[in-house]
Amino acid sequence: MRIGNNEKIILSLMKKYKKYDEKELHILFLHTTQKKARVDVILHSLIVKGILNKKNKPDFSFIDEDTLLPDTVIPKEILDNLENLTPTKMGNLAKSILYVLLKTEKCSLQFISMLFKESVKNTYAILQRLEEKNFVTSYHSRIKHVDVNGRKYNPKYYLLTDLGKTWLLVYNHKKLDVSNIDKALEKLDSERKRLVSKF
Repeated sequence: MRIGNNEKIILSLMKKYKKYDEKELHILFLHTTQKKARVDVILHSLIVKGILNKKNKPDFSFIDEDTLLPDTVIPKEILDNLENLTPTKMGNLAKSILYVLLKTEKCSLQFISMLFKESVKNTYAILQRLEEKNFVTSYHSRIKHVDVNGRKYNPKYYLLTDLGKTWLLVYNHKKLDVSNIDKALEKLDSERKRLVSKF
């Protein structure tokens, strides 16, 4: 009996991580392959072939001895956060902001706004939505800064949460233009170092 590559991956996940349902298997499959697939269709195909019963319990005796299942390794942080890792609709700017926070550890609202050439208002709205999803957390600095109009303010800094990091791990950032983001970050960092060296 021929078993397709996607079916082998699902079976490998089911063999190694026994307790997960269809929704969770979808997330594990997505992380393993970095491609979308109809996990419900794959499971149905395995039922038709007699490898799974109607309750999605596998019977590995139906698999030929010469059929090798791939070795699947899922990081612990993904397994720990599975119930919160539902697919979330997110624009490229929001994903890019998460990526920047992953690279920099923390950023101010003004820095993110300047980096992406977006208004502070738009950037703040995106960060607020990310904070509501528990992907980022924020705090106000105790050190006062002065804006271009001479007004003093306490900058707000944003950090990526463990859930935010894990979400990036699963849903990846392959569609993002990470090379341009990295170049922009390097340019700003070298400019910062140049200014610091003057004092």
